Amino acid sequence: MITHGPTLRALRRSGAAAALGTPWPEEERAGDVSWRSLLFAFTVRRVSVPRSRSWTALTALALSAGCLQVMGGVEVLGDAPPSIALPLCGADAGNCASCAPGSFRCSADLLQQCSPGGNGWALVAQCDSAGLCDSIEGLCRPKVCEPQQYECSETGDLVVCNQDQTGFTLVQRCDSAASCNATRGQETCGSIVCNPGDRRCNGAQLEQCRSDRMGFAPTGMVCASATLCREDVPGQARCETQTCTAGQYACEGRALRMCNEDSAGWTLMDRCVSDALCRAGLQMCLPPACTLGQRRCTGSVLEVCKADQTDFEPVADCGDPALCDVRVMTCLTTPVPPVGPPVTPPVTPPGVPAPPADVLSGPAYTFVDAPEAAALGLNLDNLSVPREWNQIDDGPWRNAAGTVLGPRLLISRDTARFSTRFDIPGVSFAATNVAPIDAAARLAEFDLSALCTRDAADSYTDALYSGPRQNWSNCGSTGARTAVIAVTPRQSPSFVIIVIVTTVADRDLTARQNVWDSFEVTTD
Repeated sequence: MITHGPTLRALRRSGAAAALGTPWPEEERAGDVSWRSLLFAFTVRRVSVPRSRSWTALTALALSAGCLQVMGGVEVLGDAPPSIALPLCGADAGNCASCAPGSFRCSADLLQQCSPGGNGWALVAQCDSAGLCDSIEGLCRPKVCEPQQYECSETGDLVVCNQDQTGFTLVQRCDSAASCNATRGQETCGSIVCNPGDRRCNGAQLEQCRSDRMGFAPTGMVCASATLCREDVPGQARCETQTCTAGQYACEGRALRMCNEDSAGWTLMDRCVSDALCRAGLQMCLPPACTLGQRRCTGSVLEVCKADQTDFEPVADCGDPALCDVRVMTCLTTPVPPVGPPVTPPVTPPGVPAPPADVLSGPAYTFVDAPEAAALGLNLDNLSVPREWNQIDDGPWRNAAGTVLGPRLLISRDTARFSTRFDIPGVSFAATNVAPIDAAARLAEFDLSALCTRDAADSYTDALYSGPRQNWSNCGSTGARTAVIAVTPRQSPSFVIIVIVTTVADRDLTARQNVWDSFEVTTD
């Protein structure tokens, strides 16, 4: 077969005769068969002939194959020389018919039809592929797809156009339609990234696994903050309830706190002197109006600082300002004589009355924060003491020469008795950064053997401080016990703290432990 291009130029009877250089026999022209040509009977092959080559040369090539008879014309449409199947015809062949007239056949991608005389096959069309050539219907079926065309099926499988372009062939079975990727250069099945019902946090946004399991999508729920979006168990993210609103202030006891930016908790902003001085609405601690145990006379009225240190409260109306003395808690019966130089009572003054009866027994204590004291860059800013110990001496700690060593607090229901006889409960709290910064040496300065019996020495330690402790018994007239500790900071031993606590009754033991658990010194 001789072809050129997908379609062929029409070759009419007169044109064919001229091209072959042989006139058509009259008997053939007079016959009643419209297609009368005899085609060469050699095996069908495709030969490309340049457009410029003459039909005479093509005829010569065909005649050189053997004895040929041309008995009719062929009409084939196209822009190039025709492709003609010519049956081989010998001298004794007689009728050279080789196919059923009008029938179709496919030769690879070529659709051919048998001539009316059954003598050979003529090209009808060149199909896009051999699979698209339909010899039953006598037509070229339209192609379904293009070569190397990838698609995703309805079930999510990755498929590619087959060689005949009649349909698609399975390449890979994907887990879901969304996991199939038919993009050119990326043809593959993606991996599943989550399971149905899985939830995760994306900042504060709560997301849930999509139905195609290929990723996450927002659920519409946004947590108050990223911190409150929690995924303690993989795939089970949730929004925790916010503790507070960011920037909100609140008072917890005397602690002034602010809600952190995550709305997940509170940050300590300040520690007020008392609960009543903590003002969340003002976002601040009010300054105390007075110090614990502080007294004053307002005219004839004796007043004392309230426990919350917000103001003074009246104790008694003495009737005469001259009978109001801030040194005592009751009104005088006679005016106070002029104040002379201070008199230090003896260690064991004769005729000292026994301590009040309720020293040995009484209800459980309630506790308050002691006032702060500061000196030489040291601040005694935390100490919890019984409310009932309402006398406070906050003069600085001095040595025998009168030099200030640091801050000090002396707290008891009778500070003078506590400091001289140790037969009444109380606490002495002091600190110094003056040399020697030696806890053992400082402890030796507090020798109570004149008032007490020395007991065993041991050590004291907590999260902040550590140092030696000396225990004393049989103190004063009540047989009280006294413990003296001298400690330095565990992290940076730059100062020494002295804490002395005397206990008389069982409830005093609770007070002592409360002192040990609460005392704290800071530096400027």
